[in-house]
Amino acid sequence: MSNVRYKNMKKSTLTFLAIACLSIVGCRDVEMATVNRAYRWYKRGDYDRAIQQFSVVLSSNPTNLYALAGRGDSFAEKKEYENALKDYDKAIEHHPSHAKLYYHRGVCWQESAELRGWYDEDKLVKALADYDKSIELDGKYILPYINRAFINKIMGNYELALSDYEAVLKLDPGNAKAKEAKEKTLKAIAEGKEPQIREEPPPE
Repeated sequence: MSNVRYKNMKKSTLTFLAIACLSIVGCRDVEMATVNRAYRWYKRGDYDRAIQQFSVVLSSNPTNLYALAGRGDSFAEKKEYENALKDYDKAIEHHPSHAKLYYHRGVCWQESAELRGWYDEDKLVKALADYDKSIELDGKYILPYINRAFINKIMGNYELALSDYEAVLKLDPGNAKAKEAKEKTLKAIAEGKEPQIREEPPPE
């Protein structure tokens, strides 16, 4: 799903998380240095080294938000979705008020749902629940709106998809992705396009 992860935005999110750690009272210098080093490997696309460095932090501080989120993102980039989900689950368990964590986990469910252009509905439903929660926590966070709209579109829930694209355009009137996606959704409605979900994976 080439347009789901928004790699530059995810890397910006991880940058935000790393910088935010600087403001936390008691965040040890060595721990922060390791998180920053892990982020640099992540940014370079060396996800194995990023995972190793995030794991160093988690070995001494198993609930570190930035290490859990960063390692989860690194696993997701490697398409190791089960490992990514474990890290996101733990991060959410200990930091349940962070909207971006639900968004990241939703992306993981969404990416793992796709198989040769068709989608696993159960995983999409889990992704939708995470996007719902992310929006509930931060109604101005655009990315979960866009991904929730995308899922509703492929599930055939076109009116819900349009509603989310319109919400994005209210928050960011110049958002080109939302404008284009809204037009494609209107076209799908006009053409009576069928949903792209199925009970069994498509044949090879």
